[in-house]
Amino acid sequence: MSTASCTKTLMQACQEIIEQWREAHPGETFDIDDVTLYAWKNKLIDMPRGSVLREWRSRFSRAATKRHVTDQQGRRVPAYVPLRVEVPGKKKQKYLWDWYSTMSSEHAHGALQQKWDELAGRCKSLNTLQCSINDNNPNMVNDPSQLTFDFTNVIEPVTPQVTAEIAADEIKHYAKSELDERPNVDLRRAK
Repeated sequence: MSTASCTKTLMQACQEIIEQWREAHPGETFDIDDVTLYAWKNKLIDMPRGSVLREWRSRFSRAATKRHVTDQQGRRVPAYVPLRVEVPGKKKQKYLWDWYSTMSSEHAHGALQQKWDELAGRCKSLNTLQCSINDNNPNMVNDPSQLTFDFTNVIEPVTPQVTAEIAADEIKHYAKSELDERPNVDLRRAK
């Protein structure tokens, strides 16, 4: 006879508390603070002993995440860039943070790839949600959501001045004879 665990996971317990809150507040939208306060007041959760340490970790993480600077080109960018790494010998991950303008190329490439993967995953999830809502919500029949996933208009375009500077740098690095042999260099983009 196999013995299956009858204990709930923390995720399941949290989901049940959210459902209890929704039953107590029918038809209302909710935010996590309301649910947390509800759970605390109704003694559905206890504060674990390590909560002080976790809270400080959370505060430092938020502080690093919220720290932004203006780069030399006038763009507002995160000052610290996190890279998720595996902890050797453990089935665990941690984040390593580094300053945006002095981090190693390995750190930068890894962090940017992780951000890209996260964005792609969120787009996939959003598209799935959009399709499901359009397919299953009768209120959407005559007015379906039509989000597109082309971010061309959202991403700040490269200005002609920046493009001209890039082209000028390329010209400095290659002799005229080398430019003639390189079909990928397009000097027209400087216009």
